[in-house]
Amino acid sequence: MFSNCTNVLARTVNKLDAGAVPFDIAWFLPGYSDEFLYEKGFLAQADSFEAAHRMAHISPLIRELYQIADPAAFSQALRAAQRRD
Repeated sequence: MFSNCTNVLARTVNKLDAGAVPFDIAWFLPGYSDEFLYEKGFLAQADSFEAAHRMAHISPLIRELYQIADPAAFSQALRAAQRRD
């Protein structure tokens, strides 16, 4: 509860740049962290949070692109597939 991916990253960023990530209850409730980070401008912006959330759902694309071993080629194919969908 007191140590999760959101608050560990927020504390680390704030050590480098004090106050860069303002405290929010979302630090301790990871289910809210994506919307908090979107609202603060830390995640890719889209027309809405819902659109950004849909764009970030890549699980079906991972299955489609799994056979690509080269990291750069995988990244390029993933971005192309995101634009397609």
